Amino acid sequence: MRCCRSSEYFPNVALSELMSVQGLSKREWLALHAEVKAIQQEFGLSYKDSAHRLYLAEISRLKTLERAHQAMSFVQQRIDKVVDHELIPPMLKLAEDEEGHA
Repeated sequence: MRCCRSSEYFPNVALSELMSVQGLSKREWLALHAEVKAIQQEFGLSYKDSAHRLYLAEISRLKTLERAHQAMSFVQQRIDKVVDHELIPPMLKLAEDEEGHA
């Protein structure tokens, strides 16, 4: 399989310039390029459409991660509330009662 160069898709832009725009390393750019090429070959799409599909998949993944983070934050808040307001006060009262009887 022939490897494509960034100049084939971005003829007026050097790879180093592309990397600096996004802040990605050369390895990350090449990994993304490989994913786009795999999508292109798998579905017979243009490079542009393949890159767009990869972009949408990443956006979907990030949204899912964000929702999971929000859900876990909510769960953590509920656990903290239960511990702070429903478990600790009775435990402190029991500890005080035990000290009073000892």
